[in-house]
This record gives sequence, C-alpha cells and structure tokens, in this order.
Amino acid sequence: MRSTEPGGNTTDLRALSAMIGSAKVVGLGETTHGSHEFFTMKHRLFRHLVEKKGFTTFALELSWSAGLQIDEYLQTGKGDARQVAKQALANSPWDREEFVSLITWMRDYNRRHPGRTVHFMGDDIGAPSINDGFFGRVTNYVRRNHPESLPKLDELYTGLRPIDDVFAYLRKPLAERQWLALKARQALDLITGLKGPGGDAFDRTEQNARSIAQTAKFLTMDVTDPASVSASQRYRDEVMAQNITWWQRRTGHKILLSAQNDHVGYVAGDPVTYPKTQGSFLRDALGTNYTPIGFTFHHVPSSRRTLPSPATGKSSPWAPPMPP
Repeated sequence: MRSTEPGGNTTDLRALSAMIGSAKVVGLGETTHGSHEFFTMKHRLFRHLVEKKGFTTFALELSWSAGLQIDEYLQTGKGDARQVAKQALANSPWDREEFVSLITWMRDYNRRHPGRTVHFMGDDIGAPSINDGFFGRVTNYVRRNHPESLPKLDELYTGLRPIDDVFAYLRKPLAERQWLALKARQALDLITGLKGPGGDAFDRTEQNARSIAQTAKFLTMDVTDPASVSASQRYRDEVMAQNITWWQRRTGHKILLSAQNDHVGYVAGDPVTYPKTQGSFLRDALGTNYTPIGFTFHHVPSSRRTLPSPATGKSSPWAPPMPP
C-alpha cells in the first residue's frame, strides 16, 4: 500500500479488490483503536469500494442509535459534520478528527450523487447513546399508528428510559436490571405484534425497539463474574452480526464493516473473552458473502502521535499496537 491517506491514485488497491471479489460485507479490522493510520486507511478503502465496487454503507463498532444520528445528517444535510460527530461519537474511541473527515466526505458524495447515496450505520449495543429521544422513535410511531397500544408501551418502558449513563445503570441491582431487560423484550414483542402490512416505517421501528432490548439484556451482565463477562461479549458479537445482517438483507447494500480484529475475524486472539466473534456469526449468516481482512502495522513508528478530538479540541495519545 503506497499511502494510508484518502484520495489520490488507488491502483495499489487492485489486489484488495480482487481479494474482496463479490462479497457483500467486508470486515476491516485494526489492532488498536485510536491510531491515525488505521482510521485514514479505512477512509481511503471505503472511497475506493464506493467508487469501484458499488459499496454504499460504512458500518462501525458504534451504537445503533448513534449511527442513526450520523446517517440522518448524511441523507438530509441538516446540521454540521463536526457537531454531528461531537454528539454521536463523544466519549468513544471514534471521537477523532479522522472521522469528521470521513463524515464530511460522505456528505459531499451524497450531494453529488443524490440518486445513489452512501450510508453510515452503528451495529453495536446501544448504550450510552440510547436516550429519551431514541425511545421516542418507537413511541412516536405507536402514537401515530397504534395509539391504543401506547399506554402499555409507556408502562413497559417506565424505569428503563433513558439509558444515558451505562455506569450508573450498572449500579442498579442485578435483579432490577434483569426485570427491566424482560420489560424491554416485552416491548419488542408488542411492537412485532403490530406489524400488519409492515412497511419501511414499521421495520425501522421494530429494529429500534430491538436495539433497546439488546442493550437492556447486555446490561444484565454481572461485572464481578468472569464467566458472565465472557457470555456478554459473545452476546455482543452476536448482536453486532445480527444488526449487520438485518441492514444488508433489508437494503441490499454492500457494507464495509469497521471493528477491531478480534471482532471481524472468524476466531479471536483471546477466545476466553471472545468465545465466538462477530465475524464467525456473519460467516454463519452470509457464507462467502462475508470476507474479513485483518489490519496491523508493518512496523511501529518510533514517535508517539496525538489525534485531535472534535468534541473537546484536545488531543489523545496515540497507542502503539501490541506485539503480534
């Protein structure tokens, strides 16, 4: 690879295009979160895949709800790329200037190609970005289309919303978190039962309710129990794969999936913590339509780097990768 910076000549990426072939989902890993070169290389590859291979979605190890915030900006242009990044990526490893550049390019592409726009999705568990506004995506649909079911839905979501501070939520007694997870699942079942003729608005509402239920279940983990942590990570990878599969099958889009190597690969480097990976679940669901690509450094730069944060204006230290 001649460069990690986006733009410019991409003839050096032809071998990668051949490797990808006709895959509909490509998992692109990284050994560290927060390294400039990994971020910019993924931006460069996404541009190439959009322009040469017909890809239209960039998926990230980010909450479903935060992904919706970014995608709404990409489709409508309402707001400002930096402000959207500040709101959707705050306190995450993705709170970096490089992602502002990616979002800016995606919005510019959509202005130039209104008939074939690109999309951004978050495939991960929802907290901490699930707030009362996100719950409103579900309750507002029910209010408009099935008002008779709104009192029951509000009852089920009482005590659950908002989930805006995951650490505070985890301080709730385990029995209470388990009860709230049960109610979130019942709310999803209620929504599913309202399907009728279905349609786009219903499908999105059901998926939003599913994201809430996924998050509530994930947060029933006992952080003091190593076995529970392992089970919760397996569940998280399963959820991320389910969300990618839902998006791909519903939209038909080709997706570049960005995550850590242990998530996109078929087997994790630490199988105790990650007993089954997102990549393994995707292989089960998509077969040869899923292709994972691991990413590491050829060598470690001798100097440390800092990456400016669009949310704070400060910098975060560049973290060198672990030895192979």
